[in-house]
Amino acid sequence: MRRIPHRSILRMAASHLLFGLLIAGHAIARASYALPARTRAFLTSRRPNGRCGIRRIVRRYAAEGTETLPSATDAKKAGFEDAIGIGKKVALQLQNSDTPEVRGVLDALLESEEGARGFFVSFLTSEEKDNVADLNPPVEVLGNALAEAEEKVVGPLLVMNTVMPTAMVTAHKRSNSDSMAEMSTRVARRASILLEHSPRTRPIVEAAFGAAQRDGAGKPSTEGGPDDVEYWLRFYDKWGYDDEMRKEIAAALNNVLVKYA
Repeated sequence: MRRIPHRSILRMAASHLLFGLLIAGHAIARASYALPARTRAFLTSRRPNGRCGIRRIVRRYAAEGTETLPSATDAKKAGFEDAIGIGKKVALQLQNSDTPEVRGVLDALLESEEGARGFFVSFLTSEEKDNVADLNPPVEVLGNALAEAEEKVVGPLLVMNTVMPTAMVTAHKRSNSDSMAEMSTRVARRASILLEHSPRTRPIVEAAFGAAQRDGAGKPSTEGGPDDVEYWLRFYDKWGYDDEMRKEIAAALNNVLVKYA
């Protein structure tokens, strides 16, 4: 079985943190989120000014108010960073109510990859008590929005939000980072719930599952989209997932697939 050296795990964790604001796997949208010392040092070394872009974004939106929803038009125009802030407002509204205004803004966010990424960052990592993100099935307005969303937009993101934290649970356990393993487990569980109730994404889940069952030998094709096994083979190779991680990924995705039956 292939094992990733400890230094590579730290680099992978750091890369996931940078990419994690992209898909919510390894960034918590709150000011108190703290990175392990070695990962923080690595991130600092990659930024000449010594500042971590993740923490800048997190602090910005952790301090921002969540009372008023923007219009659906504004949500549709939002870039990734703005979508994080809007997603935080939507997540809080979903926690406390189920209004038509929420559905309109949610639909607007899920229309684009940037908007969907921002929403998932806020929703999957939210920490309110009795969290709506843990409900299975999802709250009705979210379930309906996902059912009607473009699967080519939300499908790959939800699969990544299941795959990446699942792999990082293994990495965190190897480095005895139990609290980070717990956070990754929570994000993966929440993303898998949304996948289970998004049956149109099944071809994408099946492709990611098929890739995780491969032994990782050989170079994958450069062709194929998210509904193709080769796409996910490239993805797993890119992030350096070893045999144990791929086994855990396959198990997580299989749990989603059996819910589709």
